[in-house]
Amino acid sequence: MEYNEFEKKMMKLTPVMPGLDSTAVAFEAGYRKGRRVARVWQVCSGGMALLLVLLSIYTMLGTGRRFAPAVDNNLVQFASYHNNAGPVELPVKKLNENSYILLRNKVLEHGVDALPESSGQKGRVLTVRDMLQS
Repeated sequence: MEYNEFEKKMMKLTPVMPGLDSTAVAFEAGYRKGRRVARVWQVCSGGMALLLVLLSIYTMLGTGRRFAPAVDNNLVQFASYHNNAGPVELPVKKLNENSYILLRNKVLEHGVDALPESSGQKGRVLTVRDMLQS
C-alpha cells in the first residue's frame, strides 16, 4: 500500500497534550457558579408559581366557608355555607339606622336623595381654584 505525501507527513505527527487555557478555565468556573445561583432562583420561582396555581384552584373550587348576609328590613341574618353541609344559621342582628347595608338599600330604591343630611360643616365648598389662588 502506497501513501501519498500528505499521508506521510500526517503519520510523522505525534499528539500533543493541550496546556491549560486560563481564560477557558476562568470562564468555566464562573459559568458553573452562575448556574448554581440561577438554579436556586429557578426552583424558588417554580415553587411560587405552583403555589399560586394551587391557591387559585382552591379558591375556584370554593372549598372555604362563605358568609352571606340576608337583609330583611332592619334585621340581618348571616348564614354560613359550607360545601358539604347546607346553610348554618347564625344569630339575627338588628341593624343601626345608619348602617351601610340599610343606607345602600335606601339609595338603590329611592336614589341619592334618600341619604340623610350631612353632619359636616355648612358653608362654602373649597375648590381647587381656591387652593391655587392663595
